[in-house]
Amino acid sequence: MLAGLALLGALQTPHNPHIPAPSPPAASPTTEAQPPPADAAPADAAPAYAKIRALTYNIFMRPAPVNWRDRNACRAQRIADYFSDDAHAHDIIVLTESFEPASTQILARSTAQTYPHQILSQPPARGLSINGGVSILSPHAIEDWEAVAFERCHGKWNDCLATKGFVWARIRVSKSLKFNVLATHLNSGGGAGARATRRAQLAQIRAFLTTHPSIARWPTLLMGDLNINGLRWEEPTPGEDRLSEYADAMLFLAGACPHCDALPVDTYRAAQAPWRYDEPQTRAANTYNCVDESLQPCKSPNAAEHWKRRLRLDYILDFGAPRDAPALETRTLASATLEMADDSCATQYLSDHRALETTLEMGQFPLANAQLDRQDTAQTPSEASKDEKASN
Repeated sequence: MLAGLALLGALQTPHNPHIPAPSPPAASPTTEAQPPPADAAPADAAPAYAKIRALTYNIFMRPAPVNWRDRNACRAQRIADYFSDDAHAHDIIVLTESFEPASTQILARSTAQTYPHQILSQPPARGLSINGGVSILSPHAIEDWEAVAFERCHGKWNDCLATKGFVWARIRVSKSLKFNVLATHLNSGGGAGARATRRAQLAQIRAFLTTHPSIARWPTLLMGDLNINGLRWEEPTPGEDRLSEYADAMLFLAGACPHCDALPVDTYRAAQAPWRYDEPQTRAANTYNCVDESLQPCKSPNAAEHWKRRLRLDYILDFGAPRDAPALETRTLASATLEMADDSCATQYLSDHRALETTLEMGQFPLANAQLDRQDTAQTPSEASKDEKASN
């Protein structure tokens, strides 16, 4: 966000992806969703199945005047170069902190060919506040979407200067498979006021999840920067309230799925099992790049006791099979964080956060082997989207 936005991140075993050489920006993006068709699968449609690659990334594109040394334009182009590389194709990308219009447009234009369906910098600015900084990119058609501003914020000189909220979108992967994504960026800060505000914001999200008809019909992912440190289930010291904010949030969100018998799946945690505080992969979890000790005192993510200062703030949560279509199951296949290390902009990393990537399968699993064979031997998500459009 603003001065206070420099404190975001989270925990995980880092993977440093190859970032291609810079490329010139493309012509112009499609920045709004396409007109929505009916929200139902055709009666004669083939059974649905797809492997979905999802990515969420806090890109640290702060607005003026606090961004004077952030090198937003350079970083936006380098991030776009990475996203546009076919080797890194995704079905859904959620960006948080895409506040600054100029750098967001650079990223949007440069990825328009690969991700023609875009929702940018939502919710919109209101009053004296800037926009909410949440963006969605996809190679697949966005049938419908809605941006909702949070009713409550905490932090007069940081979070309350932005119109934070969430964006719901329904993504059409094929004629017989769609999924919902709720993209969000919750209030930052570690005090009681910030924590109470995050709970109120989660309550708005839960109310949407329990009442919107599309949530009951299609699988749903909650993606973005929750500003909740998801390393521990319990607080590190005994006290009256033993649950961590992470555990409390997961239990609270479970109420958004009354037909489910389990919590929403934290896909990164599921992929790193067993998840225990004494396990190396748990301690290594991180979605924050420790770059500036004045902002985040962490000399090295792997040095001595500095792992205790790591943060896991970015999430891809899976709410499982929808109530009205229980055959559309979901399952996490893999999840990892991406360091996005790149010093071409003289910033060491492309953001103060790391990207979080998850691969899931969605649909009717008995068809998995046959359909996966066809999917794996053919197309990237963007190519599949083009074929789907042609078939319609």
